[in-house]
Amino acid sequence: MNRPLQKKVCLACALVILSGTLTACGAPSGGPGGDTPTAGAETTVVSLAMAYPQRQTIALTSEIIGTVKPKNQSEVLPKASGEVLAVHFQAGDRVSAGQVLVTLDSDSLVSARINVDNAQIQLDTAQKNLERIQVLYTNGAESEQSLEQAQQSVSTAQLQLESAQDSYSNLEKNVNITAPLSGVIESRSVEVHDNVSPQSAICTIAQKDTMQVVFQVSERIKNTLQLGDTITLTKNGTDYSGTITEIADKTSDNSGLFEIKADIAKGAELSSGSKVALSLITDRADNVLTIPVDAVYYDDGKPYVFINNNGIAELRYIETGIYDDQLMQVISGLEETTEVITSWSSKLTNGTAVTKAE
Repeated sequence: MNRPLQKKVCLACALVILSGTLTACGAPSGGPGGDTPTAGAETTVVSLAMAYPQRQTIALTSEIIGTVKPKNQSEVLPKASGEVLAVHFQAGDRVSAGQVLVTLDSDSLVSARINVDNAQIQLDTAQKNLERIQVLYTNGAESEQSLEQAQQSVSTAQLQLESAQDSYSNLEKNVNITAPLSGVIESRSVEVHDNVSPQSAICTIAQKDTMQVVFQVSERIKNTLQLGDTITLTKNGTDYSGTITEIADKTSDNSGLFEIKADIAKGAELSSGSKVALSLITDRADNVLTIPVDAVYYDDGKPYVFINNNGIAELRYIETGIYDDQLMQVISGLEETTEVITSWSSKLTNGTAVTKAE
């Protein structure tokens, strides 16, 4: 080989070796965070927002539709069959417990009234006879046996009158259908001359001073609820507070949903049967370590953050729990004394020199 050619070959080899050396020095390191600064390179300090993890409560909510119903309501059923003589109420009326709502036509009541009158006459007659016998007995004109018989007749007549009065009272209760509780007539299903029976309700009475909301939830949500929990419901832009009073142990139908009931504070202005929107806490973590959700990044589904390690950004993988639109629960990977970088920068990588923004 001649000398000029040898120099060219040597020069080419030197360039190849130099190029390989430069490529190795610039190779990325440090994983998802990006490059670690090259030794000797000019350091750029990035100013970023930082914060320490805080112990807070995260509550997740779900929107559900519920139906407003009176907590206490009762269907009014006749105790006897008969034709309706009079109806003493209208739908929407407020009635008191014991108030007569409907009067039935009953021949038996007339007969019972006659029996009471006859029993009273018999008692009056027996008492007058006893008074006469007592005078005669005192004068020695009647025997002791006659006096005892007269006294027994009065006792018997008194018992017969009481029995007739009881029968009449029971029949009167059947004929006069009364309100079992105080409240508002929700519905009326009877008219004059209707024939009613103990199987047919004449109306429904509701106590509207205590209303409740009834709704259904999945088993997952049911397991997050407890008796006494507070819920929020909304109707026409107005918020109401409710307290859970009943949680069903079994599903109400084939839907697989569980029925929940909650008393509504100041719910008297809500109409029975109206629909309301409920905001339920479906998951909750109390007094847990949290960081802003914007501080969390993902590497193939694995969450990580950047922390400030003495002025150098350090990538730290973490284990997370529940989160909302502001906070994320940190189960492991961080301590309360770990300063987390909470703002983003295109210059933020593993090993970046950082300082806390003012």
